[in-house]
Amino acid sequence: MLYLGLDGLVKVSEDLEQELASAVNTVLDGAVWAPRRLLAEYVRQTNWLRSDQFLARFSLTPRESQVLQFALRRLSNKEIGEVLRISERTVKFHISNIFDKLQVNDRQSLPAALGAAAAGSPSANSVLAPSALAVG
Repeated sequence: MLYLGLDGLVKVSEDLEQELASAVNTVLDGAVWAPRRLLAEYVRQTNWLRSDQFLARFSLTPRESQVLQFALRRLSNKEIGEVLRISERTVKFHISNIFDKLQVNDRQSLPAALGAAAAGSPSANSVLAPSALAVG
């Protein structure tokens, strides 16, 4: 969810009207809104991205994994370089390697590639369930 730039997600249910109002107010206050199950899945998938199993599956180095996480959060190459204290040129090198290893051509394709890869992970639950509304 956060990788996609969303500030909130509301599950379609009987309590939709009340939950949607709470979600909108929370997002307007600058916080993130999501059902507990969704946040737990987000944490699980984030941990999976950092796991040895994920790194081995795509032959990513630990640094490439770090760069990937920041790229998924929509940081620019320059911003990633500043956070990791490496040059923008080095970030571009890592991004290029990540694209090759995940078999994608651009950053917009990364979430779909990782979603497909996550389907083979210990829990195949999708972060974005079809019965949810995005807020923000």
